[in-house]
Amino acid sequence: MFKKFEKYLKFVVLLTLSSLTFAQVPPEFEHNQSQNQGGYLFRSADIDGILLEEDDWIGAFNGDICVGARQWNLSTCLGNLCEIVVMGSDDTEFTAGYLQIGDIPTFKVYDASENRYYLATPSENIPYAGNLSYQDINSISVIDDCA
Repeated sequence: MFKKFEKYLKFVVLLTLSSLTFAQVPPEFEHNQSQNQGGYLFRSADIDGILLEEDDWIGAFNGDICVGARQWNLSTCLGNLCEIVVMGSDDTEFTAGYLQIGDIPTFKVYDASENRYYLATPSENIPYAGNLSYQDINSISVIDDCA
């Protein structure tokens, strides 16, 4: 029985490691991990109608605090869905100012080829629903330069 569990555990670890991206996180998108995590799934993302490239990033914010980020690389996403895992407050000093249930995150896009950050708007504004919640949002588009 233990051998079977050990084999399963090794598979889960390998699967997890294979799905991680080791790209350098843009400085404005650095954030701490939290015990409370939810997510937003995006079907498409663009800057002025041009789809994001695989080196670009999307960051989620609560006010001016980054609470999650993801490189927009469709080969490491769930098919044509990219998830942005967002961090909720877990009552530690490391997550002060992070999302509370009902907060609506804002988003920014980092265009790697231009080395620029842009404010972006999702097609729907959906509040953070708490730990392990996922919200499906059709698209996110750049609306304004925030550099």
